[in-house]
Amino acid sequence: MATSGLPKVKPDGQKIEVGWVKQGNKYQSKPNLFSAIVDGKQITVTCLSDQPSGSKKGEQVTWQPQLFLDDVEQPCGKAVLLDTDPTNENYHQNVLEWDYSICKRRIRIIEGRFRERWITSYRGKIEIAHNFEGSLPINLGSCIRADHRPITAQVIGDREIVDTTNLPDSAFPVEIGSSLTVYPDAHVEGATVDGHLVHTEDPEQNWAHLIAGEGTSFGDSDDTLYFVYAYSVAGGDSYRQVNRGMALFDTSGLPDTALVSAATLSLYGVTAATFDDDNLDPDVQV
Repeated sequence: MATSGLPKVKPDGQKIEVGWVKQGNKYQSKPNLFSAIVDGKQITVTCLSDQPSGSKKGEQVTWQPQLFLDDVEQPCGKAVLLDTDPTNENYHQNVLEWDYSICKRRIRIIEGRFRERWITSYRGKIEIAHNFEGSLPINLGSCIRADHRPITAQVIGDREIVDTTNLPDSAFPVEIGSSLTVYPDAHVEGATVDGHLVHTEDPEQNWAHLIAGEGTSFGDSDDTLYFVYAYSVAGGDSYRQVNRGMALFDTSGLPDTALVSAATLSLYGVTAATFDDDNLDPDVQV
């Protein structure tokens, strides 16, 4: 059975489709976790959900790059939509390519991933000026040789500079790239199942009674995921409230015939503390 960790649906439940659609003189990305529009050499990418990095829904960036070889700007032709992805033949019409004669620029999109690559066998100074406008950050500085060994790319502002003068012939062609990875929104205010379940008792009850009871309320409007939360006024084996964390597992990448029999949730902490001074039963040590 083959499975994929790539997202398959958008937060609103719409199925992700990988590829570009031509609309007039422009190319528009199909439904994905981001929106991308290509107009000539210019591209605009918009984030469609809040991100762990801090980027917000609606943030975007536009750029119209320039390619310089030994400080001479290079012209290019119009974008061409490739029928088959050169990286993965299972994808189709998801790569746009510009021909700069001695260099090719490709923009490749898959589920939640945006990749821009400059592929060249030019020996000398290669400089890419992106000319970014907007607040959505794009990762710069990726560069790799044909033999898969990394090359150090100098990043100055929104410019990438690579010197290939002294590389061996086996290193060519080299790939210089920028990228953006967009994650599904695990915290859509008021709509996510991430959050916590609450069971409350008044008056207080013992621990066994408390944890056996059904939830009395829930919280899904913030991004707090309680590992353990118990509230007691009297102390001892007497509690008024217990909260349980609740997290969404995205299984959309699994085939319909898959049987999920178990899942692993890893929790990481940076401090240790005794919350109850040994006065609660059971003892809580985290």
